[in-house]
Amino acid sequence: MKYILLFLFSLTTFHAHSFIKKSLDSYKDLHIDYTNNFILENKSDLLRVLKSNRTTLKEPELIGFDVVWSKDKNFVSELLANKYSIKFQEITKNTKYQISEVMLVNNQGSLISASSKTTDHYQGDEEKFIKSNETREVHSTLPKWDESTRVVSFFISNPIYESGELLGMLIIGVDVSSEYLRKSDLRKLNFMRKITKPIKD
Repeated sequence: MKYILLFLFSLTTFHAHSFIKKSLDSYKDLHIDYTNNFILENKSDLLRVLKSNRTTLKEPELIGFDVVWSKDKNFVSELLANKYSIKFQEITKNTKYQISEVMLVNNQGSLISASSKTTDHYQGDEEKFIKSNETREVHSTLPKWDESTRVVSFFISNPIYESGELLGMLIIGVDVSSEYLRKSDLRKLNFMRKITKPIKD
């Protein structure tokens, strides 16, 4: 009996995660299209902004901005008040796409604009920047808890190039908290855990 219940629990978990994966894949396609369209619609201005924010700093200097970011309220408020930050704030208010966070970073991964205060100013040492930079393609992360926005989300990084040179990236976080919980059918999984837990040989 124990092994039958464990099998059913494993099967339920497998189907839940398969369902989640299919759902998230469709989310990713939708949001990759969204970032592509945003870049195309604003390309000339984005290129201008990215070029004017190019840096050639060493990593300790880039990480040093995180300290300023965490302490200097004027530095934060100035960045969050620029043109693209305001656009990004409007995007996150639109519930249609469930976008929880939007960032524009420069060629080294430093923030230029953001929809809200991020944990770090320097994004260049994070997977969402590193993987996209390595592959030179759009990259999407796996869903996980995001400390900045306090939701379960995945990130899509869309690199912006000119003549083969990376100028920066548009990065969006997609809130999948409700979708993740609903599709995983946690009540069923918790029920299976309860009935398998007390069983002993």
